Amino acid sequence: MKKIYLILASIFLFNGCGGVTYYVGKESFSNKELAIKRYKSNNAKELEKIEPLDTVLTEKTLLVFIPSEKYFFDAFFENKDIYRGQFKTNRENMIDYLAVTNLDAYEFMYKAVKNRNIYKETKLVHREIGGHLEARVDEDILYLFHNDKLSIVQWYIISKKSGRQAIHFDKGKETTLEKTKSFLNSIEAFIIQE
Repeated sequence: MKKIYLILASIFLFNGCGGVTYYVGKESFSNKELAIKRYKSNNAKELEKIEPLDTVLTEKTLLVFIPSEKYFFDAFFENKDIYRGQFKTNRENMIDYLAVTNLDAYEFMYKAVKNRNIYKETKLVHREIGGHLEARVDEDILYLFHNDKLSIVQWYIISKKSGRQAIHFDKGKETTLEKTKSFLNSIEAFIIQE
């Protein structure tokens, strides 16, 4: 695989016929539900560390568009490189885990923007990829772009004044919190330049 699929990486190792081992950070789980619970718990703890601004940077609303869990499930199912040679049950568990954790990772970024208090109001919209998005004077759009094979993942922000711009942030930072702060700094810089 060319790219890591998550901002917050979740990795599998297959133990022959024995099933799937799910890794969340340095912890391993043989139970998918427990791994998902820990993954979400870890994200919730990181989210608590996002300090809100004293005052919003803009009176506008931000609409955050991300794909649905079904989109991720279908995209991973179509990407045969992920599960080549695996038993059907392992494959379905793996794809389900990837869909859930990807969705949670991207919803985490939405929650971070909302918690940071950058915009007067921040709303989440689940939407399949494709179609045209256009900002309004009182409303910006932040959206996640994926190509069909999920090898290209990019956040974009659109405003009526500045048009569409890619959100560049340091994905090489060591911790989730550092990566998230870099992401938030990019959005804040976009608002300030307007």
